[in-house]
Amino acid sequence: MGADMIYTAVRFKEGQDILKAKEEMLQIAKTLTVKGEHWGKLEHFLDKIMGLDSEELNEEEVRGLVSESIIDGFEPLIEGSRQVATMAVGGLVIYLTGGLSFGDDPTDVFETMRRLGYLRYALEPESDEDETFTMMCPYCLNNKEDGHAPNCEREK
Repeated sequence: MGADMIYTAVRFKEGQDILKAKEEMLQIAKTLTVKGEHWGKLEHFLDKIMGLDSEELNEEEVRGLVSESIIDGFEPLIEGSRQVATMAVGGLVIYLTGGLSFGDDPTDVFETMRRLGYLRYALEPESDEDETFTMMCPYCLNNKEDGHAPNCEREK
């Protein structure tokens, strides 16, 4: 068996202030409720991405885990990291990390960015705007054997 090339990405609209985006996500995290607006995607995040049992967590624990994942995920984007590439594509700025994996994470920031990428997807309000390209969730990109995340474009 050889190595697999894996990556994860976090996207923002071009010109979007990532510090403001971080604060907005943290505000949403403070108001999360079990079975609330974002619960379906969060349940998937907790069970599949974090490897926890969402049924055993209370709302305060969920808020804490989501907030911690947001803070940790934004750190390499705000502080800058040699392990993160940045590119502009069709009105989006994409932060990307990855590399060869022999069953482990290819970079030190891979897991925190994977979590943030999924949370950007999970906490994003539904939009009728045309996207420049279809963004698949990082979970689907990296874990094909477990199926697709709710509302993933690949599922349609």
